[in-house]
Amino acid sequence: MDAGHIMTSSYMEHGFCLNWERPLVFLHVGSDIVTGIAYYSIPLAMLYFAYRRRDVPFRMIFIMFALFILACGTTHFFAAYTIFRPEYWAEGYVKAFTAAVSTLSAVMFIPRIPEAIALPNVIGAMEEVRELNSRLAAKNAELQRANFSIESMHDAMYWVAADSRILRVNEAACKMLGYTPGEMMGLTITDLNPQMAPELWAMHWRELKARGALTLEAQQRAKNGFLLDVEVTANYLTYQGEEFNCAIVRDIGERKRQEDAIRTSEREFRVLAEAMPQIVWINLPDGSNIYFSQQWTEYTGQPLEESSGHGWHRHVHPDDRQTTWGAWNDATKTGAVYTVECRLQRADGVYRWWLIRGVPVNDEQGAILKWFGTCTDIHDIKTAEEEKLALGYQLHQVQKMESIGSLAGGVAHDFNNKLSVILGHADMALVQSDSALVRDSLLEIRKAAESSADLTRQLLTFARKQIIAPKVLDLNATVASMLKMLHRLIGEDIRLSWQPGGDLWRIKADPSQIDQILANLCINAKDAGGDRITIETGNSAIDEAYCVQHPEALTGDYVRLTVSDNGHGMDHATQERIFEPFFTTKDAGKGTGLGLSTVFGIVKQNNGVINVYSEPGLGTTFTIYLPRHDGELAPQQAEKTWEAVPGGPETILLVEDELSILDMIATFLARQGYSVLRAGTTAEAIRLAGQHGGVIGLLITDVIMPGMNGKELAAYLRPLQPLLRSLFMSGYTADVIAAHGVLDPGMHFIQKPFTFPDLAVKIRQVLDNT
Repeated sequence: MDAGHIMTSSYMEHGFCLNWERPLVFLHVGSDIVTGIAYYSIPLAMLYFAYRRRDVPFRMIFIMFALFILACGTTHFFAAYTIFRPEYWAEGYVKAFTAAVSTLSAVMFIPRIPEAIALPNVIGAMEEVRELNSRLAAKNAELQRANFSIESMHDAMYWVAADSRILRVNEAACKMLGYTPGEMMGLTITDLNPQMAPELWAMHWRELKARGALTLEAQQRAKNGFLLDVEVTANYLTYQGEEFNCAIVRDIGERKRQEDAIRTSEREFRVLAEAMPQIVWINLPDGSNIYFSQQWTEYTGQPLEESSGHGWHRHVHPDDRQTTWGAWNDATKTGAVYTVECRLQRADGVYRWWLIRGVPVNDEQGAILKWFGTCTDIHDIKTAEEEKLALGYQLHQVQKMESIGSLAGGVAHDFNNKLSVILGHADMALVQSDSALVRDSLLEIRKAAESSADLTRQLLTFARKQIIAPKVLDLNATVASMLKMLHRLIGEDIRLSWQPGGDLWRIKADPSQIDQILANLCINAKDAGGDRITIETGNSAIDEAYCVQHPEALTGDYVRLTVSDNGHGMDHATQERIFEPFFTTKDAGKGTGLGLSTVFGIVKQNNGVINVYSEPGLGTTFTIYLPRHDGELAPQQAEKTWEAVPGGPETILLVEDELSILDMIATFLARQGYSVLRAGTTAEAIRLAGQHGGVIGLLITDVIMPGMNGKELAAYLRPLQPLLRSLFMSGYTADVIAAHGVLDPGMHFIQKPFTFPDLAVKIRQVLDNT
């Protein structure tokens, strides 16, 4: 076949060249079609990859290579087509296009070969990826641990932006302020800290940025409005170009309270130390001083800075230094209280005796940390042995006086019991007797018994053992009733003149205290050596001018009581001391020094004023001013007759260990209509109260009883008888009775001896609660 034939359009198809052998044709056609389909599917995947991964550096090569494969696939389709149809020009154009695409792909790919060669090895890249993943996991675990630590912190932590917005908080911050995390994210520092205004925050931020970290104390407002004291540690940080403050916030409220308590304690200690008359000091175990109160400088003239350390030694008398240091060494070795007496030099060079006393402060192991102590001036005590002896003698006199008082109290108790029996039987005999002669005799017996009771009360007044009961009084009447007793006290050699004032105002005082004032002043006047004593009363008004001269006085209306004598008088030095306890000008054994001090105490107790005027050789005048009282006079107790004595139907539990008195009072109460339960002991009284089925209206009991006193018995019976009222009686003196609490406010008491009419009235007062 020649070349011209080849160039003709009638040149035979490929199938002819394949001898049209069916298997051979199918082999070529099938292979070209399968290859073409494969060539078409691969570039589609590559184009999809290039579309999704536009960040791949060789993306255009993927695209050109996809076009190259598409062209190659097309040539395979034309190869299969031309077997049956000889379209060789079309096949040639396709191959030419494939050649162009292949050349362009080669031109783009070949220059990138070095760059591709430089790409990481796939296996190495995988190892690097695994290592990167491992580091990422470790970083993630570390981040989780950090986040766990932040959330588990006891202290609050805030992340705050430069504009004071809160970016994040941990759980402790939410708990501390009562917010939820979401609520906290919407707040600013100004919302939490009312003092952190925006302009102040700007200044704070600039300072934090300049210094990197700040620690300060502030207040933060909780959700409930409560202000918390906090300590803030702020840290300036930057991350990925963003500035923020990572702040750790700690609630220091308890610490602040403790610090305030410590400061208050220290301030109070210093105030107390400076206020004390003693010198207060603090030393270290080696004896060096770290604190002296101001009194040290005032006494020694040595500045405090010179006294610190061992500078204070120079003020100890040379003869006392060895004793002082010996006692100090012994105390530091044993931990015992340090006590020593030594002489300290005053600023003017004079030495005075001082008692130095210190106690150690130990740590938990028992080691001494400091010594706290005082210095007390005892010079007057050390150098006044005679005065000490005099005080001892006066104490002896007081003890004798107390013994006399106790004796008087005991005698009064027994005597009052006997008088109670005498008065009781006399009263009952008066009821039973029809004979006028017998009644007159009984009235005389009764009058004598009452006079004896008055005598007992005056004895107790003199011994200062009386029961005090203030009443509205006419002072003239009170003084007049005391005149007979005063005559007995001063004797027949001294003339007593009584000059009562007219239209006298009333006062409120205990009559027995007035009696005591008169008795002491008259005895004092008697001992002054004169032969005349004058008692006067009158009304007086104290004005401002008088108060200027007598600062203890107050302006107002007063009732004046004056007691004067014509004795030897007193000098000014003696007058300055006459109201001091134990001071006396009498010879040894003739005075206790308590009479005028007792008068002074009574006057002050009644808000009064007492003055004394005396000159040697011209006698002495005591003037007492007692405040005017506008109340009604205490009613005069009219003589009570049996016809006016009240009675009643109530049940009374009577407890009295003196059987004669028990029988006598029980008989009287029964005659008055009362149901009487008699008990000679408290145990019997408890048994009777427990067995009694009805209401017991009143308990009448002696105060002093064996086993249980009257007040204790009343308290024991009250749960058994809730409506039970109590009336206490006793012949003992006030100090004994008061010790048992029956003279407390609200308590009902009747003093032995008493008459039956008085007892009957008192019973109705208690039962009727009047």
